Amino acid sequence: MIIFGNALVSAVCCEKLKNSDMWCQSVSNQNQCEGNPYFIWKNIQTCDSVPECSGTCVNANSGECSENTAKTQCGKSGGVWSEKSPGEIDECQEVCCLLGQDAYFINPTECKAMFTQNNIQGIIREDITSRENCEEMRSNLKVGACVVSTLTEKICNISTSLDCTGKDVKFYDGFLCTASIGTTRISDCAKSENTICKDNKVYYKDTCGNIANVYDSIKYSSSDYWTYIKDPYNSNDVCTVSSLGSKSCGNCDPTENTVCKDYKDTTLSKPSNNLGGLVCGDLSCKYEGKIYEHGESWCEGTNGTFEIERDLTTSNIFKSNITALKNVNKYNIPGSKYYKLVCSSGEVLVEECGDYRNSVCIQGKNEVGNMEASCTFNNWRTCFQIDTKTECEDPTALCKWIPGYRWDSQIVSEEKRKERQGSCSPLVAPGFDFWKGNSQGNGICSMGSAQEYAMFETGIWSNRDNMDEWHDNTLANDCINGCYALPGYAEEFNQKAGEEKQYPEEINCVGVGGQCSMYDILTEFYDESEFNLPASIGSYHLSDRRGQYCNKDGDQTHWLTGAITGESYDCTPGAGSEAKDERKERDYPIYLTNQEWLNGITERARSLGDCGYKVSINGKYSDPETEIITAIFQKMSQKGAVKENITVEQIIYKGGKAIQGELYETTLPYTTTIYSCVSDYKGICTSADTPSLCEGGEQNADATCPEKTVCCVYPELI
Repeated sequence: MIIFGNALVSAVCCEKLKNSDMWCQSVSNQNQCEGNPYFIWKNIQTCDSVPECSGTCVNANSGECSENTAKTQCGKSGGVWSEKSPGEIDECQEVCCLLGQDAYFINPTECKAMFTQNNIQGIIREDITSRENCEEMRSNLKVGACVVSTLTEKICNISTSLDCTGKDVKFYDGFLCTASIGTTRISDCAKSENTICKDNKVYYKDTCGNIANVYDSIKYSSSDYWTYIKDPYNSNDVCTVSSLGSKSCGNCDPTENTVCKDYKDTTLSKPSNNLGGLVCGDLSCKYEGKIYEHGESWCEGTNGTFEIERDLTTSNIFKSNITALKNVNKYNIPGSKYYKLVCSSGEVLVEECGDYRNSVCIQGKNEVGNMEASCTFNNWRTCFQIDTKTECEDPTALCKWIPGYRWDSQIVSEEKRKERQGSCSPLVAPGFDFWKGNSQGNGICSMGSAQEYAMFETGIWSNRDNMDEWHDNTLANDCINGCYALPGYAEEFNQKAGEEKQYPEEINCVGVGGQCSMYDILTEFYDESEFNLPASIGSYHLSDRRGQYCNKDGDQTHWLTGAITGESYDCTPGAGSEAKDERKERDYPIYLTNQEWLNGITERARSLGDCGYKVSINGKYSDPETEIITAIFQKMSQKGAVKENITVEQIIYKGGKAIQGELYETTLPYTTTIYSCVSDYKGICTSADTPSLCEGGEQNADATCPEKTVCCVYPELI
């Protein structure tokens, strides 16, 4: 038995495709569609069968008719939508539009717009139904001076014989309004030095405002030149201009690389007999004091952007540009936007790059030395999926490496620390419509949150739950673990401006001083227990507890007790080989000083977008509460067991600076946002107490998160 059958594959029609400007697209899964307020039509073959996808959109300004346009797309563009085809819509039909001495075969809306633009009442001939017949009308139109005489004046304008009709009206074929017949002037209009740009040429204007002949400084005094209309395309009647331009002749020709321009925008001097100062300049553009060739493009932005340049042959962004863009407090701040500018036939055209810095302008010089620019997609989301310094710092990518915390919160081995202990972050921070309470922005910004544990010893009579009561270097000296989270820790060893993080294999401080900075010295101190500091450990805001540097048996979670003195530490005091001493040394921490920790987490948070405490383009800062560090104190036994679960919390940092915040009671467990609860870093562990849980995303019940948190997956991270 042979059974024949067929199956209809049902599809989905998206009114608008997600993350795209494409409308009415057939897809296999409705998750590919943009949701509310856009429609999703299910169980159909193609979008062709959806009436709302196949109508005609009539542009209200130009009258242009676009077929097969989505109804909502048409409305958003300001057009009028109809289910009819263009042939059934009156506004889409072309007519013969007579305007002065010209005839155009266009739609009625375009024709009326030309009447308004030229301040001339033309004629619409609906009886002429072909382009050929319409253009024939142009050759039959005579142009000249139309004079209306009254008892007191003679009013004149240049028009066609068709338009010049009525009582006491006389038409002078081929004459200007400034003409004289014999010794009698035909109107009250006189010649003037006023000039105007029309059709990319420079024309004289008479005292009545009528356009006269092409500007020619030599023929300004010629009566013939102010009597008869001269054909600008007849070289026997009118002056000509070379490709270098001219300040004396206004017969510009774009095909010869000249256009009408203000002389100030050219290299030409001020013209004579020309009050308007208009000349025939070349196709270059003068912009903010700089000359750009025709076709050149370059970048510009609002306050807070940076002119990014790259090598066009390799696509590499220049290293100095990458260094500058790392300054998240100066560049790509909230409200900033990139633009591409193009010099086109002497005019500067502006093209907007994407909103929220989703695309940025990057420029470079081509092989002939001219500037080329393009609005380049800022694919900042891919940075989060890179976990090596080398790949992140690819000079063609818009990413940067921030040493310290990883996005997956892991601590790699000391051997891999330089290459893998850090976060690959956007070089150009994206923006969000945060003023709407956008969940996308909240989800991304929450990735910058961090939680750190610091342990320090106190005397039995010491107040251990208020950092304001700790003075000098007592708190730092008594620290055992996570010391860089303590305010001011190792402040004598902070990096200087412009100093980048170094690793032990890159440093060789033979002796104290020399070419080594204090930060270099501290790096070697952590890596080599026999390396001496310039002064005793107790002289600095450093830990003098042996457990900060040594462990008991190679296990980083078990530390030695007791204090150390002198300029270095020894993990086997009194006995033990060098090999044993090295085996018991703890790995040097991912941050060495409190300032390095603050700089790292601050830059990482602010690089995520319009996050943290930043100044915007209007000069105002965001709410200091958007960047805050709190300390939660917990009393523990000498063995590390929690003695009391009722803790005290204190704000120690807010809005970019350390503060002395008030103490207040809090209850553990204390949870913060932890990133990466789903593979490929696509999920965020969010507190289960959040009112709008996973707003804008979906909860992943199979993912693992800390207690009292859930995993939220957001589409923009996928």
